[in-house]
Amino acid sequence: QSQFEFGYRGNFYELTTDFRVDTLGVNGELILDQNLSNKLIYEENINALYTQLGTKKGKFSILLGLRMEVSDINVNLTTTGENFDENYTDFFPTINLGWEFNEEESITLGYNRRITRPRSRFVNPFPSRSSETNIFQGNPDIDPSYSNGVDLAYLKRWNKLTLTSSIFYQKNTDVFEFISEDTGQLTDNGDPIVRRFPINLSTEERIGFEFAGNYTPYKRWRMNFSYNIFNTTRDGDFNGVSFDADNTSWFARLNSRVTLPGKIDFQQTMFYSGPSENAQ
Repeated sequence: QSQFEFGYRGNFYELTTDFRVDTLGVNGELILDQNLSNKLIYEENINALYTQLGTKKGKFSILLGLRMEVSDINVNLTTTGENFDENYTDFFPTINLGWEFNEEESITLGYNRRITRPRSRFVNPFPSRSSETNIFQGNPDIDPSYSNGVDLAYLKRWNKLTLTSSIFYQKNTDVFEFISEDTGQLTDNGDPIVRRFPINLSTEERIGFEFAGNYTPYKRWRMNFSYNIFNTTRDGDFNGVSFDADNTSWFARLNSRVTLPGKIDFQQTMFYSGPSENAQ
């Protein structure tokens, strides 16, 4: 038993950010401040080809996939006439191996490669102020972050309960984080002005354990839950300063849905995230 897929996917995104600052004139009129106002046009065009082949023989199954993405990113600052272009091609493989002990038990081993692109705000080099002492400024030279992940999962089914446990390892490169630094400038009151901006700071490794399940105590009541604990290690330096970090954290989630008379669904969601530390 085999299955083959081949396809194309295109994502075309355009965002215009018109940031305008006016000051009040002597006669009460609004005057455009050219130094603080800017207009950004952000275009992101992603063309992707993907193929996938899956086959099963007896208790063994294998799924192989490959996606090729051609990315075209354009950042146009119409106020200053600046233009920034990013063009790159990437390949993203996926491998999943499975073994069924019986109809209720199975084990899977998987590998995948993914990409995380910076948002439009991250690449806008025009500074914006949240207060007199704080400036945010994007970085047009920031690169996407890539991750490679491996996970080993075990699944067990009962009549009303399904449980899944897995261990995973993930390595991210060119992770972008926000850095705060003193600009050396002062406000009129003599307070230092701090600039915050994103950079490709570090390499990140994450290893953890996940436990999840689905429980249906009654026909009209369904519950699903998960618990995830992980350790994250980051290694990065900027301007001679070490931003290394070692952090262990966890989160838990519970969803409950009850179907009431009259085709009404009553749903409850609970989520808790444990404490975590970033590079700063």
